[in-house]
Amino acid sequence: MSGSLALGVYGMLVLSVAALALRRPGAALIMASCMFALKQWAQASGGVFAAHPSLTNWIAGAIVLAGVMLHLARGQLSRLACTRQFWLILALYLYSLVAIAWAPLIEISFHHWIEALPYIGTIVILAPLLVQSPTDLRFACGGLLVVGTILALLLLFTVPWDGRQVVLGHSGSESEGGNPLTVGQLGGTLLILGVLYRQAGMPLAITVLKWAAAFVGLALVAKSASRGQLGAALIVAGALWSVATPSKNALKPVITMVVLAGLLALAIAARDHFLGDERRFETAQMETDLAGRLSNANVVLTRWSQSPASMIFGIGNSASYDPRILGIYPHIVPVEILAEEGIVGFALFAAIVLATGTAALREVRDSASDPARRNLFVCLLALWIYSLFLINKQGSLLLSQDFFLNSILLASYRNLYSTRHSSAPAPNRMQGFRPENLLA
Repeated sequence: MSGSLALGVYGMLVLSVAALALRRPGAALIMASCMFALKQWAQASGGVFAAHPSLTNWIAGAIVLAGVMLHLARGQLSRLACTRQFWLILALYLYSLVAIAWAPLIEISFHHWIEALPYIGTIVILAPLLVQSPTDLRFACGGLLVVGTILALLLLFTVPWDGRQVVLGHSGSESEGGNPLTVGQLGGTLLILGVLYRQAGMPLAITVLKWAAAFVGLALVAKSASRGQLGAALIVAGALWSVATPSKNALKPVITMVVLAGLLALAIAARDHFLGDERRFETAQMETDLAGRLSNANVVLTRWSQSPASMIFGIGNSASYDPRILGIYPHIVPVEILAEEGIVGFALFAAIVLATGTAALREVRDSASDPARRNLFVCLLALWIYSLFLINKQGSLLLSQDFFLNSILLASYRNLYSTRHSSAPAPNRMQGFRPENLLA
């Protein structure tokens, strides 16, 4: 694809999301979810984005901020997302910032924190404010299916690949590859939403397109050879399909088995036609990679256990990057939090997971008689479980924005309905805002 054509396609995608966000600001969540994959496609397409790789980040951040400002201007902005989980997440981040003070190489730790700060601000702090009603969330999920599928097709067929990596450019005789886990994560998200997302009265043609999106997502996961994304997305989508709609159809168990068989067939087809690196699925390679992650975990935990102070307060945020310790993050986020933020930080993380799980269990009960409410909830629950699985095999605390975003959205989901059905102003609504306009 030529640079000018790629620029035109990029502009159409971004403007489409912006137009949706003008109608429903929640649609700006699409940019928060697609930002990193869109950035890779744009860079691989050359032109201005190859020369200015951070441009996509600024555009995505601007659209998210504009969506929040639209809610504010329309009197629709509330503190629905400011749940217990939100404050726990904020406390964990703030504590990780303080923990830089006792990291062995403060300048390295501070650099990584500052580098992650714009993404934390955009995805964890601002993006949850985009969802002020169930309709905002529905627009975000439906729009992500459409935009994400188009982006996945562009990644699959319009840019060069080197094995499992998108080729972003060349440095001398070496090609610069993108992060395959980022595009793989988008593929897993499409698979989950393609299987689980539905609306009342959805035409058969839309249902077929939805399953086509799920296959495109599987193809992207296979092309990036992202094992964790593939396994987690298949398991989550298959396990939660039967509860996405609280139906009492006697044939539901049979239909569930058909769906599971269909998912397996799609996965095999995607593997046969798009697999980017067969070696990653060989038993020996998987055992080697698992041993490497466990070895990394052992290194940082050994350092953590050297004194009572480090066990309680941690060895310092991003201390794992110190070449004398590991030189990189350990790829298992809970282990990293325990080692770098100590028992204090790990207690905050455990409280986030426990509180979010408890909120999800309450919503299972509350949504039992409302199919539309149950379906959106199951989509959120699936994405939360998916991201929870992924942080146990990749990334770091500072790079796990999707998990914390999904935690906040899942925890605040109940508030969307309790506020909508309440005749009195919600106690957590911002001063001066008009509650009656929440769903205007």
